[in-house]
Amino acid sequence: MDKDIADYKKEHANNYLTAIKDIIGNNTLVLKEEIFSLVQKPPLESMDVILSKALKIAKKNKLVLNKNKLDHLLVLYRKSFDNAINEICNNREEKLIKIVDDKDFDYESDKSIIKINKKDFNDINKKNRVILKKQIEDSFSNVFLPGLTKLFSKDEKALVDVFINDLSKYMKAQYQKQLMDSYDIKVLVKDTTLINNVNEQGERYLFTLKNSHLFN
Repeated sequence: MDKDIADYKKEHANNYLTAIKDIIGNNTLVLKEEIFSLVQKPPLESMDVILSKALKIAKKNKLVLNKNKLDHLLVLYRKSFDNAINEICNNREEKLIKIVDDKDFDYESDKSIIKINKKDFNDINKKNRVILKKQIEDSFSNVFLPGLTKLFSKDEKALVDVFINDLSKYMKAQYQKQLMDSYDIKVLVKDTTLINNVNEQGERYLFTLKNSHLFN
């Protein structure tokens, strides 16, 4: 009979650990969608800060901007973030699951549960911020900036240079800061949500362990 109880406890513990990893996976999947939303084309043109800024600077300098080419450039620019965002989220999920696997968990104890703490995110978030910041810089230098000269006719070079300079200042300062700040907020919310969800799963695990007739 004792052996049967031990088997039930082990199965319960395995289900619990699987649930924790599922929580991590689902949490990271939602985060991925939210990070993508930061760089994807907004549902309304009026919400597209890059497009609005480009049109405003072009109008200020009395430049006729080829909007179709700008739209295409923005598609390429935003697409260039795909691999980095996937890398960020894969790194987060893998590292968090490793933390769970490395925890000293005793399935025979009626007090042992998995906890994920704020400090567990420090190295993960630090590395991921570096990845995103580098991608913002690379996407601007390698995709966005080279495409700007193609938006205007060649006889407007002096004004085009002013346009490129003004838009570059915006992209490298205000836009980058806003993007990183928005990213940090989304990560913080998801980290906090994950900590709470893992704690709740632990409470359910212990409650079942203490109250189910299978373990008595």
